[in-house]
Amino acid sequence: TKSLAKFGHQPPRVPQHSPHPWTAPAYGQKVQFATADASPPLDAKATQQIQAIAGTFLYYARAVDSTILVALNEISNQQAKPTMLTRAACDMLLDYLSTHPDATVRFYASDMILHVIAD
Repeated sequence: TKSLAKFGHQPPRVPQHSPHPWTAPAYGQKVQFATADASPPLDAKATQQIQAIAGTFLYYARAVDSTILVALNEISNQQAKPTMLTRAACDMLLDYLSTHPDATVRFYASDMILHVIAD
């Protein structure tokens, strides 16, 4: 929640349960085309904010909440020259993190025995 406050993000009116947009597959087609981003580019200040969001939540994603790694990957791929679509993806990620602020990782003991053979 401190990171969300750092970026001045307000909680969403409607809960966001997906960290990134989803493209529905077109069943029956042999070729699935990717959508092209034709939205206008962001200015230097907004570009720096996109880079700050990606950098801030990368450690959190690797350590605690791996569900946001795909969204961060998409944002990080476009952070050098972000567009309005990248900004929308960041807003969706921040809405998701605001809706689900207390992600945890739990490890449970099991009866599994790991055998390793090395040369």
